[in-house]
Amino acid sequence: MALSVPLSRFTSQVGGGSAFFVRHQIMRRLIIASVFWLLLVSSARALVVEYSVTPTNLDTYFYTFAVSTNATKGGVAFHVTITAKKFDMETNSGASLEIITHKNSGGGLLVSSQPVTPAIQVALVKEKRIWKADFTVSWESLKNPDFYFVFGVPVYDTINGKRIPMPDEDIYQIRLQDFAKP
Repeated sequence: MALSVPLSRFTSQVGGGSAFFVRHQIMRRLIIASVFWLLLVSSARALVVEYSVTPTNLDTYFYTFAVSTNATKGGVAFHVTITAKKFDMETNSGASLEIITHKNSGGGLLVSSQPVTPAIQVALVKEKRIWKADFTVSWESLKNPDFYFVFGVPVYDTINGKRIPMPDEDIYQIRLQDFAKP
């Protein structure tokens, strides 16, 4: 009896039967895998940890800060000393002057930074465990409460005995207005 039943009863009329089913399953798995990897890659972000350095909090876990100021004719001359407590300074650390804003946004905090314009020269003296920064800021610029001296340190992880740079960074922020009292 099985010999008298046409083969078309067991296969789809469109697309060739089991071959169509296999192609459909493979495509569905590829789409699901693609979406999964796209979500995974797009969710990978760098972590930036901010540390506020204030006149009453100059001693952090890894670094000690000293800030001195001198009034000048056009503003304030700053001298910032950063001393590493446990390790040598990372050679690709950096120091700059930036405008940093903090805004509440839908249940979170949105932090943005931009370079100071016009640019202010920061003279850096780098030693193994001590960095010294000297710069002068005008009285007008010091009126901005978002004007900061920023010390950035890249983060590393050890994987299989190798030191690997991560996309993360620790940021130490000194609000200049806090140190320049008229």
